[in-house]
Amino acid sequence: IRTACFCIADGVHPANSGRGYVLRRLIRRAVLKGQRVLGFEEPFVHLVFEGVVESMGDHYRELIERRDVIVETLKGEEALFRRTLSEGLGQFLEFFQQQYLELLYESKPELREGVWSTNFRSLFDAGELAFAPGVSVKPFPGALSYRLYDTYGFPFEVTKELCAELGILVDEEGYESALKEAQERSRGGTERESVYGGVQVTIVAQIMGGDQAIKPTPTEFVGYDSTQAQTQVTGAIHIPGERTPTLPSPSEAPWPLAIALKETPFYAESGGQVSDTGLLIGGGFEGRVTDVIKQDGVFVHEVEPIRMPVEDPMRLTGLVVEAEVDQNRRARITRNHTATHLLHAALRQVLGKHVTQAGSYVGPDRLRFDFTHGQAMMEAQKSEVERIVNEKALENLPVNTFANLPIAEARAMGAMALFGEKYGDFVRLVQIGSEAANEKSFSRELCGGIHVRTTGEIGLFKIVHEASAASGVRRIEALTGEGAYEWVLEQAHLLKEAADKLKSTPKDLIHSIEKHVEAQRDLKQKLEKARSVGATQVQAQVIEIDGIELAIQNVGEGEQAEASLAADKLVEGKPNRVGLSAVAMDGKAMFVCKVGPDAQARGAHAGNLLREVAKVAGGGGGGRPDFATAGGKDAGKIAEALAVAEATLRGMLG
Repeated sequence: IRTACFCIADGVHPANSGRGYVLRRLIRRAVLKGQRVLGFEEPFVHLVFEGVVESMGDHYRELIERRDVIVETLKGEEALFRRTLSEGLGQFLEFFQQQYLELLYESKPELREGVWSTNFRSLFDAGELAFAPGVSVKPFPGALSYRLYDTYGFPFEVTKELCAELGILVDEEGYESALKEAQERSRGGTERESVYGGVQVTIVAQIMGGDQAIKPTPTEFVGYDSTQAQTQVTGAIHIPGERTPTLPSPSEAPWPLAIALKETPFYAESGGQVSDTGLLIGGGFEGRVTDVIKQDGVFVHEVEPIRMPVEDPMRLTGLVVEAEVDQNRRARITRNHTATHLLHAALRQVLGKHVTQAGSYVGPDRLRFDFTHGQAMMEAQKSEVERIVNEKALENLPVNTFANLPIAEARAMGAMALFGEKYGDFVRLVQIGSEAANEKSFSRELCGGIHVRTTGEIGLFKIVHEASAASGVRRIEALTGEGAYEWVLEQAHLLKEAADKLKSTPKDLIHSIEKHVEAQRDLKQKLEKARSVGATQVQAQVIEIDGIELAIQNVGEGEQAEASLAADKLVEGKPNRVGLSAVAMDGKAMFVCKVGPDAQARGAHAGNLLREVAKVAGGGGGGRPDFATAGGKDAGKIAEALAVAEATLRGMLG
């Protein structure tokens, strides 16, 4: 648990892969041993955290600073695992019985005395089901281990540990084989590799002329203050791909290039913020920048050439170009990025200090924010978060950045650091709500992204979705500025369209809907009443079979409730009667049978009777001796199906 606490404090979250899986295994192993060996039936892992803080918190202050998120993560993960363990354990024990029951009887004859069925779980918990050392036991099948994992979420490691308690090995090769087969079946395609897949290896070696010992001069980023700059190409290559470029003429270049610049206003994707796009123009060259990455301090621009003055892109080196960022797109991104900081602070204010960022996407279309929280947000909480963010936007608070700030000073100011991010000795601090570093502010976060100058530039903020992103992690998607305005227009249009269909106005729409719902309810009640009257008025055919009456009624078009009502009426007050009714619903048949007590005593069975009747209509079904329902695929064969009832009942009565 000490290890788990430090992992969470360092930004690791329980997951199904990578370091998150290591953390999940640590916690689950602790829970399993605590529950099965120490007998802790109630959640306990988060309580042990207090011992970790007491012994190590004085030196490792992050344990105290991140107490809330550590405790909530431990609580949530233990609760999740206890549910999984409870659901999967029953299946594990069922498999165990199937595979080892007879051998267990041979080694422990006392289990044949009846305690097996009544106390099996308690015997398992007490360790009474374990095979004695030296007993030859076949391994637990790997295919069953995988089925436990795939169907019930029961971790393979838990299966191994439980089998070890029972003195059984697990067929690990069989499990791996079943897992591999499942992966191959589900692999519908591979993810698209980054266009920089080849560039990652070759850009440093090639972009500066082929000498691997030479590294490019790091690019100077000037995009914080400007969206355009005059700069120089320091290297350019074709992005490796399936095609070998062959230029029909210098003016045509249908393949992308990787270009490095001396200075650039283009932001390279990082910290959740997507890269800028725009144009490079100069010296007869024109290209569209579609993506930017940062590698070894060099900003590598993916460029789709529009005009190409030379065949060999290396000859572009030294060319002076104008770099122009798409300003409208950049503005949308910065609005969403600053809104993300406001959202983070608002969530901590409403939900608690355990909320920390667990991932984000900041693009021109929307923002997505993942955060640590163990349960779905209530509508009132979402509304309050949304209100706070819009309130701070309307206050038009200043957004200030402090570059090259000593990290110790930033932490002393209360700056939020992103879990999982590694920071150097000097950091960039983004502060919202005050001008000076020593003044109280609404938000302080370490961030290398680009932001608006004041929160008023954000415009409207609207949460459009909130859902689970992973165990213990929630996800919010939201819109700002033009995106939020377009969403409002769309919602207004939908309201107007709905109101028009009800011959109402958006203002009176709720009242109109309530009136229509009430009218529909009244109409349905009248229809059901009319149908029930009609069902009882349809003439029934009554056939006497050796003192037992078979009453058959074809109601026609209707609902199942009408058939049930008709069957009730047919048998009402007649204990020696078998009532059989049928209705046609949307081209299908529905049969209902009810048997009086005297008829049932003579051998009549509603379920068996309907099974034969429904077969004729292409269906099946059954039920109790006194009451049953069955369906058929073809309503056109209802009459033919009812006709077999007499012979079927005669067979029952002998």
